[in-house]
Amino acid sequence: MPKRYLTKSLFTHALDCPTKLYYKLHSDEYVCAQDEDPFLAALAEGGIQVGEMAKLLFPGGVEPANTRIKPDMIAETKALLHQPEITIYEAAIAHERTFALVDILIRRGNQIDLIEVKSKSWPPGERDSVIKQNGKIRRGWQKYYYDLAFQVWVMRKALGVMGDEIGVMSGEGFSINPYLLLIDKTKAASIDGLHQYFKVTQDENGRSKVVLTEAAADIDLGEPIMTLVPAHREVSMILGDDDGRHEVDHPARRVPGVARDEATDLEKRGFDAWVAELCRLIEQDEKYPVHIGAKCKNCEHRIAMAKLQELNREASHQPEKKAGFHECWSEALGWTDEDFLKPHAFDVWHAKAKELMDAKMYRMEDITLEHLKVDAVNAGGVNGMDATNHNSTGLYTMRAWEPGQKYRKAVQVMKMTGRHSAEEVLLSGLFEEMAGWTFPLYFIDFEAVAAAIPFYKGCRPYERVPFQFSVHVVHEDRRVEHAAEWIERRRGVYPGFDFVRKLKDALGRGDGVHPGSVFMYSHYEKTVLKGVADRLLESDEPDREELLAWIGTLIADQSPRKLIDLQKLVVKYYYSVQMGGSNSIKVVLPAILAESEFLREEYSRPYSGLSLKNVVLWREDVGDAGAGAKDRTLATDEPVRKVINPYQMLAEMGEMAEMGEMAEIGETGEM
Repeated sequence: MPKRYLTKSLFTHALDCPTKLYYKLHSDEYVCAQDEDPFLAALAEGGIQVGEMAKLLFPGGVEPANTRIKPDMIAETKALLHQPEITIYEAAIAHERTFALVDILIRRGNQIDLIEVKSKSWPPGERDSVIKQNGKIRRGWQKYYYDLAFQVWVMRKALGVMGDEIGVMSGEGFSINPYLLLIDKTKAASIDGLHQYFKVTQDENGRSKVVLTEAAADIDLGEPIMTLVPAHREVSMILGDDDGRHEVDHPARRVPGVARDEATDLEKRGFDAWVAELCRLIEQDEKYPVHIGAKCKNCEHRIAMAKLQELNREASHQPEKKAGFHECWSEALGWTDEDFLKPHAFDVWHAKAKELMDAKMYRMEDITLEHLKVDAVNAGGVNGMDATNHNSTGLYTMRAWEPGQKYRKAVQVMKMTGRHSAEEVLLSGLFEEMAGWTFPLYFIDFEAVAAAIPFYKGCRPYERVPFQFSVHVVHEDRRVEHAAEWIERRRGVYPGFDFVRKLKDALGRGDGVHPGSVFMYSHYEKTVLKGVADRLLESDEPDREELLAWIGTLIADQSPRKLIDLQKLVVKYYYSVQMGGSNSIKVVLPAILAESEFLREEYSRPYSGLSLKNVVLWREDVGDAGAGAKDRTLATDEPVRKVINPYQMLAEMGEMAEMGEMAEIGETGEM
């Protein structure tokens, strides 16, 4: 069997939980939320494009053959390092059971620069977004700096073994300088078509790779949109070299586990001991002892039991795949499959995982109204437990679930655990808001691309560039009309300005002649319009002022026609147990379809719009147990009507929606 290494990807995967290392190494046995995730796959493609662009910023480098055979790659890199002056792309370095591919390694005599390329954006002048007031690294930046620290550690150890051989002297004159090469969102592309130099394709093994569309020497990147960020201080803190005031290789005292508040017990032993233990676990094929905690909430190895059972039914896994989260929690708490079928405390909307774990509230049924700081007497019935007349007082007679989140959380907890009736809730405050709406009602939906490498001159990295919209209209007589749609089909033309012009035509002038309330879901459409407005301010478009004024009627807070956010209305006034702890439109839509007899009747008939023709958007999900079967994700005996998600029913349109989502990927992986 080939030697198994602790790579930098395995190291960062186990950063918050060493137990995850075992599950990652046994991916044939354990499911992972990242497996075959098209969102993450598209994010990775954006990352490799940035990686290829970074090489052009350091020209003249040599790239060892990526044979996937680590000993060969290590040997070739070692041979290249004999040269006193050299730049190496994807340099393979190793020490014992540790292995790292360095994106860009530059040797200048006794000085070695390690450059880690990331598609994440750097906030110039905003160091507080990286380092907390207590001097620790913020969670959102930890994996980047720890990744780099691991490379420095491996490089340092490797040079300790081969330093004399390649002519590198250890001691006072020797230094390893770590950097992050990041996207700078303040820098606009100075040329058109920058993104198109880096074409994503696949190699013979089906892995994504980037092919330059022109010879590297002929590519003009214009003004760089990346920035080189020194990482000496952060790497020093992580490696425990000193208090972070000196260079990485300063021979000062070591202070383990000071770089972040979330340091694990293993990390606190010191970096050498940490790496040694992870390597031992790999060599012995051993799982690190389980310690459950708030870290488990977003674990990649967590999957709903019902979903896991469905996956195993649909696939021919022999034996069936397991979930690492379930294994950990079973070991720690003695849970059975039945426990995992119950609503988990982590699934509460905006759950504060650490507070719940500290209080030993693991299931949703363990959460009390007192914990949520909601008065039990006023929550509905006697101590909030009246399941028959839940609309009499308290939570269900409020005008809105505000201020704060506690009332909405209480509704979810009480209903999903069977302490209150499972019927949907619609608060009276919604009707007060509806009284202020003006017909016709316009519902807008945008698609935009937010690429790390801009398509157009003047665009900044991750700037949202809209290329498509659709408008649906509800008339006062309840007619629903797919009134307009637009898509940019021209290549090489910034579409934002024409996008706004066409949208303006579709929505009317908004000056009293053809007003109508306009709705979005979440703030996405508003953010896109703000981005186009910023571009207009920098443009010389002849109708610039007119377009800016019109955008203002939709996005200005004091405008009588400002965009109405449907998601905010859902959060304040509506709840269905089928939504769980999510307010995503992809969860809310099927929930409302299941609850509303009117909508079920309306959309069980063929629907036609400008694009869809004779499509049925509602169908009941009878599943294995029949219509109206008990939903095993709810702690209630009441039958809950389930519907087939309309997004799943539209196979072809679903693929288009997925493509749209891919276009919205940001630098953090969030949408």
